[in-house]
Amino acid sequence: MFRDIFTEHQKDDKLQFGYVCENPVQWEQRFEEKDLPNNRHRGKVKWGNINGGYGEHYWDINHR
Repeated sequence: MFRDIFTEHQKDDKLQFGYVCENPVQWEQRFEEKDLPNNRHRGKVKWGNINGGYGEHYWDINHR
């Protein structure tokens, strides 16, 4: 099994984080970004499995 996690503070009020997780049967990647002063949350997740199943989900939420 392989796992990798990261976090990055771009500024005091901006944050990026995510992970990658893989094993012989399935895998998943997830990355997110938060911009606190603008109240914005963006991200994407991708996943798949040994049987050819695959999916992607993206979001961009902005509320003021």
